[in-house]
Amino acid sequence: MGKIPCTHDEYVAKVKKIHGDKISIVGRYKGNSKRIALRCNVDGCNNQWETVAWNLIKTNPTGCRVCADRKAALERTLTQDEFESNLYSAHGGKVIALEPYKTANTRILFKDIECGHEWMCTPNNITKTGCPICNISRGERLIKRLLDERGVDYKQQFKFDDCKNVRALPFDFAIFNDGELYTLIEWQGRQHFEPVETFGGDESFEQTRLRDYIKWDYCVSNNIRIAYIPYYTREDDLPEILDGILPPKEVIVSV
Repeated sequence: MGKIPCTHDEYVAKVKKIHGDKISIVGRYKGNSKRIALRCNVDGCNNQWETVAWNLIKTNPTGCRVCADRKAALERTLTQDEFESNLYSAHGGKVIALEPYKTANTRILFKDIECGHEWMCTPNNITKTGCPICNISRGERLIKRLLDERGVDYKQQFKFDDCKNVRALPFDFAIFNDGELYTLIEWQGRQHFEPVETFGGDESFEQTRLRDYIKWDYCVSNNIRIAYIPYYTREDDLPEILDGILPPKEVIVSV
């Protein structure tokens, strides 16, 4: 990604040359290493996502992941037994299908037997996402456990009275150092990046983006640190990420 940056229009032209009319640039190009918002124009998709700008124009460019997954799924249709085996391998029996498998991209009804939530999902996505209700808090539970293990002084669902939309907006974690606010941490589920039908689809997504912007703008205006951890963060990477966010540990040097 060491290429000399181009202008926004030049970048758009490069993307069009590689991807044709399949992808629209929604955001503003700010450099190859910066993330940019995109939209898939393929009929029946309309996926919106963000990626590093370089990914679309590199030697082996990437495009819409939803379309790529759909293509792969069409090339590999499972039997009912294969589908059920994959589902069990992914979720250990926690998630069950309430309807028979049809195709990889035909939505069917699933149920989380622990929380009781039922939702529609494609078999192709279910092995990667799981229960959307449980997934919201999964990251927060992991972060809380790691903070507890480190003996960090923190508060959950921390609010400022003057940071509000209609009501004061909560931040997932507020980290304190010697009694003073050091940083805020936000775990961002998939619904912060794209519309998720279970959480209200497009309308809810726009409201989520508005709330996220209000909180971000408040932190910038008040010189408050804030760190975002996205839902696709690997669990194994989380300890190192947190160590880079938390107050530096005091080093005691023996004389």
